[in-house]
Amino acid sequence: IATLYFASFAVVFSQEELRPWVPYVSAKALWKQLRRSSYITTFRKRIRYISAYELLEGLRKIGVIDVDMNANFGNIEDRMYRVNHDLMWQYGRQYASLLNQQKIVLKEPK
Repeated sequence: IATLYFASFAVVFSQEELRPWVPYVSAKALWKQLRRSSYITTFRKRIRYISAYELLEGLRKIGVIDVDMNANFGNIEDRMYRVNHDLMWQYGRQYASLLNQQKIVLKEPK
């Protein structure tokens, strides 16, 4: 689930050669939309209690997302996030591409 979220984060919030800072509210909105998507249906029971904050903190701890806690004494709602490095961004894009290929293959009639 974390990999799926990271891939979505990397694709939605980054552009070629640009890894902008993303407000927590936007990252939270991405998680809300992702939870409603067809990618998550098999994990529905397990993700019920995972928050966007927990996902972002996990990704920060393993070093794929940076966090800027300078705003408002580190208040969660005021934090900004971004993909840590261009290599991580490329990994996120590649994983998203593989997911899309898998989804297409699963939908093809036999």
